[in-house]
Amino acid sequence: EYIGRIYVEVKQRPRYILKDK
Repeated sequence: EYIGRIYVEVKQRPRYILKDK
């Protein structure tokens, strides 16, 4: 479920993931 959640977040906010890492 974690991967699914990340995938959705990436599609909705790709910037958030980039900022997080």
